[in-house]
Amino acid sequence: MTEQTTGAFLRGYACTAEYRDDEVIEEYKNNPLIEAFPKRIDKSELLERIFRTPYYNNNHRKLDLEDRLELIDQIYDEFMQPLPSHIDLHRAIYSMIRRGYKGRNPLSPSFTRQFAIGHEKIWKAGIDSEGRNLAGISPTSSTFSLVGLSGMGKTRSVENILLQYPQVIRHEIYKSEPFIRTQLVWLKIECPSSKSLKSLCNNFYMAIDRILGTNYYAQYSRSREDTFDKLAATMSHVASLVNLGLLVIDEIQRVNKGTSGGENRMIEFIAELTNTFGVPIIIVGTFKAMYLYKKSLANIRRAIPVTYMEHIIDRMDNKQQWNLFLGSLWNLQYIKTETKLTKELSDTMYFETQGVLDITVKLYMHIQSHAIIKGGDERITPAMIREVARKSLQLLQPLFDKFRRGDTSTTEEEFEDIKPKWLELNDYLKQADHRVEVTGALSNEHKRALQQKDEQKIIKKLFDHAVQNGLEPLKAEQATNSVYQASQGMGNLNALMETLNKQVDESKAVVEQKKNISSLPKQRATKKIKPMLHPKDIRSIVLEGEKAGKTIDEALKEAGYIKPYDEFI
Repeated sequence: MTEQTTGAFLRGYACTAEYRDDEVIEEYKNNPLIEAFPKRIDKSELLERIFRTPYYNNNHRKLDLEDRLELIDQIYDEFMQPLPSHIDLHRAIYSMIRRGYKGRNPLSPSFTRQFAIGHEKIWKAGIDSEGRNLAGISPTSSTFSLVGLSGMGKTRSVENILLQYPQVIRHEIYKSEPFIRTQLVWLKIECPSSKSLKSLCNNFYMAIDRILGTNYYAQYSRSREDTFDKLAATMSHVASLVNLGLLVIDEIQRVNKGTSGGENRMIEFIAELTNTFGVPIIIVGTFKAMYLYKKSLANIRRAIPVTYMEHIIDRMDNKQQWNLFLGSLWNLQYIKTETKLTKELSDTMYFETQGVLDITVKLYMHIQSHAIIKGGDERITPAMIREVARKSLQLLQPLFDKFRRGDTSTTEEEFEDIKPKWLELNDYLKQADHRVEVTGALSNEHKRALQQKDEQKIIKKLFDHAVQNGLEPLKAEQATNSVYQASQGMGNLNALMETLNKQVDESKAVVEQKKNISSLPKQRATKKIKPMLHPKDIRSIVLEGEKAGKTIDEALKEAGYIKPYDEFI
């Protein structure tokens, strides 16, 4: 029985190949797949293309209630504010496609040889010590992982960048020679709801069939008896047939450890598909997907491509990017009274949404709808933001309260796609050998994790530096620990060295001051001169009486200090 699967996929545009002759990288020349790929879009043009906002003018404020409520509904689907992270993502995607094609030139003999050998044999053989597969191809592809907070626009960001370039390029003639070939530049699919890797492979065939009009699903899906290795090898074969430039797998957190043959299987699949056949892959998912990396990467670290990158996205900090995003969103006002965005309003919005972009957009829409329905001057106030947030974001309040308190303890299961289990993530970051970039509120924790990874090396360098600059070992150890702990594992080595130098100078100054004091000539102690006593002082009377052989009573009676007992009778 054939397993039927469905999955969302992204459709782009198709074009006929036009070959560029301005390639600057020598290794990329004479490769029709690279020369047909358009030139990189510059930063300003990219931001202009990605930016999207619904049509708006001030007259919309004068429309009736129902029309304005309908206009507010357009914000969620039509608003897209580019951020600096989009530029970095675009660079990564563009470079991945070109670099991946470098090792898969269809004009090279090794590329043709792999079809004669068979992809199943190539898959099982893997790559040799020099990084070449059984056909002699040295894969040049890379893998990019985009994992993070739900609601931060990961999927939309990737899709917007992919759509800037053709999805299908059809070749006919290259350098005056017939070259009939279809080039599938990129393919984006989702993990199926059935959660199995076999279903993922089938979704791959179905997406290609719908885009290219082929029949790979019927040809290669077959029955449940196919082994995963065989299905994956066939998937690689199809990727080679269509000259796939980049595979994007979204919703990776749907892959189930039980139904996919163990948590290592997915990472093994991605690593082998990239290493053996050179297909670049981007995987996108929420924090629930972190289980894929917790143990898998540590177990099969050698299989991970050298160029493997990972980007972990957390909620936005209340800083420059937040001001850019909210300021752009704030322009879409449909209330009667225009409300200028103040720092108090911005801080209140951040407090209630904690920098989650998707929730920020939804809350802003709810606030305007509330103001319009309530009537009056329809002005947005901090009190109104808090009132609407209490109702609209009621289910998220327990989680957001943890964010506000800085609580990094394990959150409830239903929040796993929004907040990672920090102890696991922190341990993972410290062990990762590949390149990991973290943006948002987790970035400070990432910096701390990176430094903690080399904590002993850093402390040793600080200690040696203190000793070399004249501190005794005990004092050097105390100064080193003081400086490192004060940084909370966040300062870079140069900054720590500067702080340590100040401590060394202060310590040396104290020692020098003590030396200077101890070197001064000591003064002889002089005998204390007792003060002269008044003749009528009781002490003087007693002393003089003792000299004369008188008792204390006698001396005091003679001096008049002790009266007869009957004086007052």
